[in-house]
Amino acid sequence: MGCHERPGIFDEGKMPLSPTLCYPMHDTMIMHHFLDETKSVSKGLKHLARVYCLELEPWELEVSAWVRRHVSWPPPEELLIPYASGDAKATLLLEEALWSRLGPRQQVLFKRWMAHLRTLSRVEEHGMELDLDRLEVIAGECELKMGDAERLVYGASAITNIRSNVQIYKWLQAQGVRLTKKTEGGQPAVGEDVLGRLITSTKGDVQAVVEAIQAYRKAEKTRGKILGAKQDPARGLLNAAVDSRLYPAYDLTGTPTGRLSASPSPQNLERAKGGVRTAFISRYN
Repeated sequence: MGCHERPGIFDEGKMPLSPTLCYPMHDTMIMHHFLDETKSVSKGLKHLARVYCLELEPWELEVSAWVRRHVSWPPPEELLIPYASGDAKATLLLEEALWSRLGPRQQVLFKRWMAHLRTLSRVEEHGMELDLDRLEVIAGECELKMGDAERLVYGASAITNIRSNVQIYKWLQAQGVRLTKKTEGGQPAVGEDVLGRLITSTKGDVQAVVEAIQAYRKAEKTRGKILGAKQDPARGLLNAAVDSRLYPAYDLTGTPTGRLSASPSPQNLERAKGGVRTAFISRYN
C-alpha cells in the first residue's frame, strides 16, 4: 500500500479510506480525472490500465469467470492472490503512465488535492455534528416565509401558482416588463438572475411580487435542504443525520467540471445570518 519513501497508490475515486491515509498517497482514478473530466469516460483501473499500460496482459479473467459461476465471495486464494497482485501491478504502472502525462501545474494541483483527502476521510469517518432542533426551527421559519410570499403574490398579481415559470413570465409581460432570455429548451427564463435584475429595475407591485417570488424560492430551497424533496426525503439533512451527525460520502470524480460532490451533501448552504450553517456544531466551540 505504501511507505514513507513512496506514496500509497490507489484507484478509488470515492474515499472511505481513512485507515489507510497514514502515508502520502496518489489515487489513479483522481489522477486521470485531472487529464479527462468527462464523466462518461470509464475511470476504472482495468479500463485505464488497458489504455495506458499496453504491456499488461489481462489478469482478471479467471476471477471474472469464477464470479459468473458463483454467488458467494471471495474466490479461492489460488485465484484471488494473483488477481490482487495483478491489481497492484496495474495500479503502479498506471500511476507512472498518468503522472508523466500531467503538466507541471496539474502535478502541483494533484498533490494539493491528495493532501485534502485526509481531511475528507476524517469527515466521512467521524461525521459533522448537527443541532437537529435548530434545523427544525429553520425549516418552520422557511414555511412561514413561503406562506407570506404566496399570500403577497396571489393578492397582488394574476399568478395562481408561484412555482409556475410560465405564469410568472406571462404576468410580467402583461405588466410591460420585457424579457428576452430563454432556457436551453426554449422556455421563458425567469430564474434567480433574471428576477434579481428586475428587483432593481422595477417599482411598485411588480417589484414587490418579484421580491416575494425570490423570497419564496430561497425559503423553499433551504427547507428542501433540511427536509429533502417530497420524492426523496432521505436526502434532507434531518433524515440523513445518524445520532445527530451527518456522514457525507465524497465523490472526487463524480462531476464533469471536477467539482467535489457528496451525498448527503453539506454543500451549497446559505451564508445568511441564522441560516442552515448555524445548525452545524463545531468541535472547537
